[in-house]
Amino acid sequence: MATQTKAIALHVDDHFDERVAICLFRKHGEERFPGTAVASVVRWKTGDTPDGRPAEAWMAEGVIPIGVGHGPFDEHRKDGSRIPGECAATLVAKALGIAESWELRKLLRFTLQTDEHEASFRQPFVVAGIMKVIRKTNPDH
Repeated sequence: MATQTKAIALHVDDHFDERVAICLFRKHGEERFPGTAVASVVRWKTGDTPDGRPAEAWMAEGVIPIGVGHGPFDEHRKDGSRIPGECAATLVAKALGIAESWELRKLLRFTLQTDEHEASFRQPFVVAGIMKVIRKTNPDH
């Protein structure tokens, strides 16, 4: 039996790709990751796990790190580089077996594009940029 998910961990200034990943878990994750539909969201201050243990140890205890912890749902490597062609949302979609879904294809492509290209945040009506502005102007929410 799979471990019951109690929480999903993000970094403090989470990005659009991590939010999309949470939505994918909430909508499609229950079968493979029980509890993701109702799991709380916790925030980690750095890209590493709070205690230095591997992401897999946290997952065994019911905490799924997304975009942090250098685990299966983090496109950031420990050396600071990225996994080419991946973001948190694409990694989650692959783990859930929905990455090739025609319904999600455009969303995943857009999400990856905005995550890989910082300039996309400067576009006034791109949702990832809007999210960043909202977070900066209202950091407690």
